[in-house]
Amino acid sequence: MVMQIFPIRHGDPDYSIDDLTELGHQEAAALGKRMASSGLDELYASPLGYELSPKGING
Repeated sequence: MVMQIFPIRHGDPDYSIDDLTELGHQEAAALGKRMASSGLDELYASPLGYELSPKGING
């Protein structure tokens, strides 16, 4: 089995409130849907707030 690594940057951020903008939430939701159907076995994320927001990970 070959390991594949896909570095993915968070969606459009609003650093002043440590969260994503509305566009960033839309980008994260679209990515989440794509990842859900990709057959990933594992997912690793940064501990920073906007990368781990439920909207970002769960769409």
